[in-house]
Amino acid sequence: MVLARATQLGMSTKRRRWSPEEIEILNETAGTLSKAAIARKLSQSVEYFVVQGNESTIEHEGELRRLASIEFLSKLLRENGFPDQRILRFTAYDRPLVIGRSRRAA
Repeated sequence: MVLARATQLGMSTKRRRWSPEEIEILNETAGTLSKAAIARKLSQSVEYFVVQGNESTIEHEGELRRLASIEFLSKLLRENGFPDQRILRFTAYDRPLVIGRSRRAA
């Protein structure tokens, strides 16, 4: 469903495998980098970053709800290398997507 919607929005649906270097960076820094630092690093090598929010008022509250909100996730991507964005909301599903596009050449 996400790839079909990406095609409708005129976004590239070509998949690229993670390079061994990118996988190594993520493995080495897992749990040590902030979400912002991860987004900044990825903006240098990937064109799109897709993150799923959670707007359920039943599942999360307080700080966890804020961190899962579309507002927080959109700002996180925008301020860390993915300024062009689309937000996709789905009927009867409280987990919208933020699709950020970096400024790097495709």
